[in-house]
Amino acid sequence: MPRRATGKPAPRSKKPAPQPEAPDRSEDDILLQRPIEVTLADKPYTIKLLPIRAQTEWRRKAVPLLSGFLSMSEVTSEKPEEFEKTLASILIDTPEQMLDLFFDYARDLDREEIENTATEAEVAVAFKKIMAVALPPPLLTALTGALTAAVR
Repeated sequence: MPRRATGKPAPRSKKPAPQPEAPDRSEDDILLQRPIEVTLADKPYTIKLLPIRAQTEWRRKAVPLLSGFLSMSEVTSEKPEEFEKTLASILIDTPEQMLDLFFDYARDLDREEIENTATEAEVAVAFKKIMAVALPPPLLTALTGALTAAVR
């Protein structure tokens, strides 16, 4: 236990452990399998949840992108060639892969319209909502930690 300068143990924090984010999803939303609500280019969209088999296949497609995030968290600026390659991946390849995965999940949305009107930031927020539904909470927590480390 950490000690204060006085030699006495520091008081323990009463804060609850952080929970994985499931943006805008209540327990009722989850149990009733309500669709995901997103806003892109100031327009509301509804994304239907995928059934088990389709969601499993979607997660298989997501593995290369997600494992790439994990490997990015280990790259430092001490290796310029590796850092430049990783930076290019983050800025060019990753947004394209995320967009592909987004539309693989959000199959009913008009990709052309959204690509011509929405921003990458808006799609990233919507993608985060999909991830919160598609990944089990422990995996989502681990991935969120790796993503946070990757952008530091």
